[in-house]
Amino acid sequence: MSVKTTTADDLQALAEDRFVPVDALKAWGIAKNPVNDEWLIPAFNDKGKLANLFKWNGERPYGTPGLKIWPFGLHLLGKGQDVVWLAEGPWDGMSLWSALRSVRDASGRLIKTANPKKSLAAGQAVLAVPGAGNFKKEWLPLLVGKSVRMVYDNDHPRKSTGGKTVRPGWDGMKRVA
Repeated sequence: MSVKTTTADDLQALAEDRFVPVDALKAWGIAKNPVNDEWLIPAFNDKGKLANLFKWNGERPYGTPGLKIWPFGLHLLGKGQDVVWLAEGPWDGMSLWSALRSVRDASGRLIKTANPKKSLAAGQAVLAVPGAGNFKKEWLPLLVGKSVRMVYDNDHPRKSTGGKTVRPGWDGMKRVA
């Protein structure tokens, strides 16, 4: 029995579906589960070790039960990155990461670049929380001494079961702040 691996065509199809460049999918470690064809999204801990494997069924990512959650993209956090963007969800995180790598500052104007070492990403990192309500206090040391920019989704307000107005993205950012 041969094990199916993630193909370039698989990645291209996902890139088109999620509006995320293939290079971002590769850098963030996205792969197809050879058993059931679900997409897998790795999450690494603060030591750079694989800590959780999220599955994505086309709707939302689900972590492996019993394992701690960590922000996506943590394995890409490097020294000298004084700005950390906190995005909501892996797809937004990957898109923002890719966008930062594609432009540089030219005297206050953003211009395209093919050189990631000269791009905005050279001094900025992107972490993505699994959802607006998922931020753990143990992640705070990752952000010490950094300028943090939160860009959670602008969800439409809704009523909770208790009748209170809930704005998940806004409420999540307030909790983190």
